[in-house]
Amino acid sequence: MTTTVVRRRTGARVAIPLGFAVFALGVWAAVVPLVGPYFDFGFDTDQTWVWSEQHWTLSIIPGVVAAVAGIMIAFPTRFRMGALLGALAGAWLAVGLFLHPLWSDAIAPIATGEGKVAALWICYFTGPGVLIAYLCGVGTWIRRGTEEVVTDRDGEVTSRRSAPAEEREVAIR
Repeated sequence: MTTTVVRRRTGARVAIPLGFAVFALGVWAAVVPLVGPYFDFGFDTDQTWVWSEQHWTLSIIPGVVAAVAGIMIAFPTRFRMGALLGALAGAWLAVGLFLHPLWSDAIAPIATGEGKVAALWICYFTGPGVLIAYLCGVGTWIRRGTEEVVTDRDGEVTSRRSAPAEEREVAIR
């Protein structure tokens, strides 16, 4: 009787670094408006640890959501929900700055010089938002399917086939 082992290969090795990157970008987005004024890099105040409405709606909440999504991405059972939350948080970071004047006052950066203002917008909002959304999309693409590998007792591969990610059971025949 020949023994074959069927095992699933997933993108788990890639999911953990992706989750960590999304987590780190989320923490950056949530914390930078609070500590940015230490480095003369504040967008609406020169005071540190100011919890304004602009900070909450544009950075802190989407940053925390992205950080939680990064943790969820690292776990295979919560990957899809984490990727969706991360993509939404990244999208909000990227476009929330432009939608904010619809319900509140326009944001007036305190940075001097057009180059510093551009760097501020990119480092605070657009850059982390686009990177978070991109990494969540890449992670979803990587984890979209699995590969089923059938090996014999000696470890020789006898067949491969693509299998949907929903098929998680591992069979030993």
